[in-house]
Amino acid sequence: MKKEGLASLILLLFLIMTTISPTANYPPPIQESMTDDTLETSELDADYVIHGNKTEFYAVNDKLHQVDFKSENFSELMSKVFSSAEEGAVIIVNSGRYPISATIKVLKPLHIYAYGVTFEVNATLTPVAIQIGDKEHPIFSPHSFKGARILNVGKRGEGIGVLLYNSHFGVLEDLEVWFFNFAVYSKGSWDYNVRNCILRINRVGIKLDQDDEGVNRSNHFKISGGYVGCDIGIHITANCQNVIIETVNICDSSQQGAGIWIEQAEHTIIRECYFENNPNIDIKVGSENLQATNTQIEECFSLVKKTAIKIDKSYYTIVEGCMAINDSGDNSALFIDMTEKAIKLIYSYNYVQNLRNNLFFGCDGTNVEID
Repeated sequence: MKKEGLASLILLLFLIMTTISPTANYPPPIQESMTDDTLETSELDADYVIHGNKTEFYAVNDKLHQVDFKSENFSELMSKVFSSAEEGAVIIVNSGRYPISATIKVLKPLHIYAYGVTFEVNATLTPVAIQIGDKEHPIFSPHSFKGARILNVGKRGEGIGVLLYNSHFGVLEDLEVWFFNFAVYSKGSWDYNVRNCILRINRVGIKLDQDDEGVNRSNHFKISGGYVGCDIGIHITANCQNVIIETVNICDSSQQGAGIWIEQAEHTIIRECYFENNPNIDIKVGSENLQATNTQIEECFSLVKKTAIKIDKSYYTIVEGCMAINDSGDNSALFIDMTEKAIKLIYSYNYVQNLRNNLFFGCDGTNVEID
């Protein structure tokens, strides 16, 4: 009897404990089923993490661990995320291939990380892949876009990879942009850093220009590192000011193009850049009708096919500490080709091997100073 009573008591206590014990405190589950290759996001310091497969795309709110948006259209999903995110938010796009069917517009200061991501766009149908800022939504706070590979899968030489419009204090870093008319086109944006980008087989790698109203210019840019191999590598016009280009590999421009073209600008510094396989001109300063003012070319290295530096309509150009070697196979290649529209060249401490100069000394012989 005692054993039976003890067993009954134990059973009663077990039933009471299972009835009143609290439910285990599991973290809230993601409410939508995800694909097997979804990466864990709990350790990422992000506001939204973008996932996707071939048929559907998800935006996970990384603070709440839940899916906030889903769509079969990636561009539509990103538009919802960017509209919902607060200024300064961090958006992470998980690695994979994502189709862009309409321009993805970033109209507030956000930090977008897309390492291992390939964006594919048909630029004939969608002329701009990524746009940061516009006329009604200028950006005046720090923002960034990093890591993505952007491919034009339509007709080559059309459209824009990244358009910067009246956006300020931004960073483009570790991007790859292929097969567009313009890889990166700035219209009236200021205070930008473009770092370690690979821009290949575009008609123009980077263009700095004014906005559509002709009010704002693309001033205070720093372009550093990376590789630019386009018909025209970097093109500066519209009297943009205070641009620094340094430690960039600039190669493979076209027969009629140039590695860098400073068409109309003020206070441009080209420093420690490497030029190779540019069949026409490595650096072009000014044009027939537009003037470049205060251009400094310092400590650059050129393997010259035709002309290292072409100086057209310009005022005050410094070429200092550069090294240039003839890579043309004949004696016609030039280090500096200077026209009668070029005013004042300072030439100092340059090492030139098997190259000629065509310098315009002026009527009084003082237009060129050589140290």
